[in-house]
Amino acid sequence: APKMAVAKSDYSLENIRFNANHPAQEHILTHYNEDRVIADGDIGNGWQLFGVLDGHDGNEAVDFVKETLVKLLRETKDNIDKDSIIKCFLNTDESFFESKKRFIKEREAICQKLEGLNSYEAYMKYTVDTEQLQDLEELIKGGTTAAIVLINVEKNLLFSANIGDSRTFLYKQDGCKELLTQDHTTDTESELVRLEKLRLDRYELQRNGRLGSHENTRSFGDYSLKRGYKYVDVLSKALKPPGTAEPFVKKVSLEQEGSPYYVVLMTDGVYKAEEAVKDSKDTIADTIWKVIKDKPTDLDNSDDSKLAETIVKDLSTQLEQTFKENVKDPQKLPLPAALCKRDDMTLVVLKVTMKNQTSDIEKDSTPV
Repeated sequence: APKMAVAKSDYSLENIRFNANHPAQEHILTHYNEDRVIADGDIGNGWQLFGVLDGHDGNEAVDFVKETLVKLLRETKDNIDKDSIIKCFLNTDESFFESKKRFIKEREAICQKLEGLNSYEAYMKYTVDTEQLQDLEELIKGGTTAAIVLINVEKNLLFSANIGDSRTFLYKQDGCKELLTQDHTTDTESELVRLEKLRLDRYELQRNGRLGSHENTRSFGDYSLKRGYKYVDVLSKALKPPGTAEPFVKKVSLEQEGSPYYVVLMTDGVYKAEEAVKDSKDTIADTIWKVIKDKPTDLDNSDDSKLAETIVKDLSTQLEQTFKENVKDPQKLPLPAALCKRDDMTLVVLKVTMKNQTSDIEKDSTPV
């Protein structure tokens, strides 16, 4: 059977808020980049691992997940299948909460003491406990989405797995594309059905566009959607934790006639920038393919590849230009939030080439 070579290009760009009122300070950094790239390549037994993580509420959770998930997948290299991938995701999530066990226990003890009191009564009666509760919430908050691919260069197999709204596309050499991931948001019908079965109101979820205070219905971490959901008013009636780290997993066989394949992983900042610029959805896959088609040999030397960087920087420039054009037009004010800022943007582009004798992996990636 032919073997494969995998080349990678990745790039990550941190978030900024555009500022029209102060030309000298056009860009305001709202927080440090919370995206991460998994580019470990060979994890053993023919498997190559790549991925993107989109963290939120700080870097602690996303850094913990990156280290732990890679470790568990590496330990599972001899038995990679759908079930083992799901188990690695769930065990990573469990490990994160285990690392916060002491803080969670302290928080739950205080919550039981304050049960039945409104926020004013709780503060007046238990001031110290209330302030400690806020400190504990800071210590246990945080989470991340994830989209990964596992490519076996000996068996010509690919597994894609994701939680949240980071996405993965697979292209054949002719440009025929397939979305390998499933968004886990309140816009996803299957997620609304799942949450409705837990006795949550689908119409309220759709109206708010969130699960509690979170955009994603599946993620790593996010205590308030899992172990702490009973303390969140809009989630408290659920039959069990509405949040989960169980991923959507897809298996793909890679055939010689489709080679070279391109696998593109992205955090939501990439495709949402495109949506804000073009005021339409589902165009990012075609935009990226045009760049790949124009630079077919760019990834042949992955050490020098700027493919991902070109795509991300072009999108960022278009987003800022669109903001500047629209902010001058009173009829277009107020501008949608998506036009007023650039979220963290991370893109990984893999070129998978079938080979008769050799197999190696190259990659190109860039963070901003």
